[in-house]
Amino acid sequence: MHSIAQTSTATSSLPEHHPADALKALTTGIAVEEWDTSTLDERLRNGFLGFYLERKDSTRLLVFPLGQDLEQRLAAARTLLTEAGVTA
Repeated sequence: MHSIAQTSTATSSLPEHHPADALKALTTGIAVEEWDTSTLDERLRNGFLGFYLERKDSTRLLVFPLGQDLEQRLAAARTLLTEAGVTA
């Protein structure tokens, strides 16, 4: 398991032309981790784009597959946070 530090304090609109900046702005205040999915069943491994959860201690967490394409990760983060009703 790898953790990606989030230190952004951006609150403005997301810069569409820079996926790394957009992802950082979108995930401000949310822990982001990369997980090695190689041990998952192939059906799960090939379909895993990410997940979002809030722990009992109020920690918010986004998890993505290790090495995922940044554009795909940004799209997954937007979808997951929207579906969870998370706002900046």
